[in-house]
Formats: sequence, structure tokens, C-alpha cells
Amino acid sequence: MEEHAFSANEYPVIITLEDHLTPDLQAQVAKMVTQIFGDLLFYPMLDGMEEFPSPEQLKMQIILSTKPPKEYRESKITIDKGSGSINVKEDDEEAWGKEYI
Repeated sequence: MEEHAFSANEYPVIITLEDHLTPDLQAQVAKMVTQIFGDLLFYPMLDGMEEFPSPEQLKMQIILSTKPPKEYRESKITIDKGSGSINVKEDDEEAWGKEYI
């Protein structure tokens, strides 16, 4: 894996998956990805990060990014249990992307 992923340069490889899986299947994919990429896979610290590491700090690492399907991002329906009102909010895809970088 390493000889192919970093043949052009040592900077991080970012793989983005559009997630259409149930939580059980997500857990199975997480196990498979961990086994496949092993130590090359970047894990953020458990206590959080104040800022994302630089590309220089992430050399020879694989970053896995996921996002919900387009249908989910386009609208979110929320129900206010107190008033019983239904709210539909259209998501801004650019704002969504910035939130999860």
C-alpha cells in the first residue's frame, strides 16, 4: 500500500467516502479500513484538536473523511416536541464542508 499511495510524493492521501451505511455497517467498514491502512491511517487525538495538523506534519498518512449522502445534506427535518412544529432546513453544502474539515 505504502509504495503506491506515496509514489508521487509523501504528502497525505485524503479519501472521502459518501456514507450510505447503517451504524452496524459503518462499524464493520471502520474495522476493515483500520486493518487495510494500519499505521498509515491518521487518527485525531481523543481529547480533540485545537487545529488540524499541517500537510507537512501528516506526511505518509492516509486521512479518511466521510460525509452524509447528498439527499441528507439537502434538507433536514426537525420536529419541535414542545410546539409540535415541523421545521425543514436546507443545508449549504459549502458550510457543511467547512464544519467537518
